[in-house]
Amino acid sequence: MSVLQRPRPTRPNATPAEPDPVRRFCDGEIDRTRAMAALGDVDYATLIAAVAARGLTLPSLPDDELDRMAREMNRLLDANA
Repeated sequence: MSVLQRPRPTRPNATPAEPDPVRRFCDGEIDRTRAMAALGDVDYATLIAAVAARGLTLPSLPDDELDRMAREMNRLLDANA
């Protein structure tokens, strides 16, 4: 006696799985607010823990933006000295 196997039915309305919000956050594709919402309205600490658990690194601003921010901070500190 042989066993007939039927193909699994496909769901026409099925959508592909949503890309990992933690990876998208680390890649700079979405901001932390959207990533936290996608994870179920978690707090920022939980998002950071998820980043660490996956061995990913946090997104960073471009060097020119960091330089601009540092110059502005130095200017503000000098003004208050």
